[in-house]
Amino acid sequence: MQVPGIHWYCGTENHAAEATAGLFAGDPQNTLSVYESIAQTLESLKATFIFTCAEMKNDPNIATDRPQELVEQVHVCFK
Repeated sequence: MQVPGIHWYCGTENHAAEATAGLFAGDPQNTLSVYESIAQTLESLKATFIFTCAEMKNDPNIATDRPQELVEQVHVCFK
C-alpha cells in the first residue's frame, strides 16, 4: 500500500496538511499514532508499506517542509 508522506507543514505544531489528509490525530506529543496504526494493519495483512517522500531532502528555504524528519519519525514504526 502506498502511504503518502505529507511533509509540508510538518514543521508546525498543528501539522495542517497531515491533519487535512487524515494522517495526524491532533496530538503533537504523539504524531505517529496514525502512521503506527497503518503500519500495524499492513503488517497483519502481510502487505507492504510504501512510503512516499522517502527520497526527499529538507529544504532550508522552507522551514515548515520537513520530509526527512517525517521519514525518520515514521521509520520508528518498523523497529
